[in-house]
Amino acid sequence: MWHVSRRRLARIGLGVVSALVLATEGYSEDGDACAPIEVELKRAGIGAGYSWGRGVVTWKERRYPISLWGIGLAEAGVALGSLTGCVEMSDPNDLAGNYNTVQVGLTIAGGFEGLLLQKPGVVIRLSGLRVGLAATIGWSGWRIELE
Repeated sequence: MWHVSRRRLARIGLGVVSALVLATEGYSEDGDACAPIEVELKRAGIGAGYSWGRGVVTWKERRYPISLWGIGLAEAGVALGSLTGCVEMSDPNDLAGNYNTVQVGLTIAGGFEGLLLQKPGVVIRLSGLRVGLAATIGWSGWRIELE
């Protein structure tokens, strides 16, 4: 009988999650192309956490700079992340507003982060790598503004 270490099991889990996120990235639920998004995020917290960053959404060959920040419960540590993904929307002006999500993440030196933000008319899927030492589990609220 073979033994699987926790580290190896975590890597397998990360691979499965990454494959699922990447398999759906770039397409909406009805099969239409999504608007690409790139975001650089920073996180810090003890108990409650604060996240902030900047990014850009490309919609019909035009780039829309955005700023975003969020407050989360049950976060600890410091991390930097570079995330990419897609946005389902009918108009870029719909991006601005408040979003709620539930997050789970663990970073020890390096790790993976996935984030799904939703509000009426807009769905944002982000995934990528983050570095630092941080743990996140729980609710978070986000604010996005067009610059």
